[in-house]
Amino acid sequence: MDVDSIRLIGAVEKALGRVFDPYSLEDLFIMQRGCYILNNWGVEPIHRYDRYFGGPFSEDLGVEYRDLQDEGVRFTTDVDEGTLIRLRELFDRGTDFVHAYSTLLTIREVCPNSKIDDVVRHAHRMEPELGDNIEGASALLTR
Repeated sequence: MDVDSIRLIGAVEKALGRVFDPYSLEDLFIMQRGCYILNNWGVEPIHRYDRYFGGPFSEDLGVEYRDLQDEGVRFTTDVDEGTLIRLRELFDRGTDFVHAYSTLLTIREVCPNSKIDDVVRHAHRMEPELGDNIEGASALLTR
């Protein structure tokens, strides 16, 4: 078990101002997306994520999170406040927006030399139900 994950999970909980239920699939997805986004922003520890529609998802991180929660571990973090605010602002835009953002990150990670327009088109083909959230999220990738 990677106790450094306490830092990563703690960052998501602190940014969003809540404790997640590791047995709630919805909470697990929110926590996982938050960790994935932080990993893409260079916050460690880096986990391996499987790519799938609705993802990304790290089975190891999910199991680790449940185990730590069951042990009564209090999640803390030393991730800088600016990064936490940026993550909170992302999640304040809604679940579909975060889903669109993480989808774009995944496509860009798999095809790092693709132009942003190509990444956006591919995201629309993969996740058409995300609609305008894809364009909104893509604006954040060009920062």
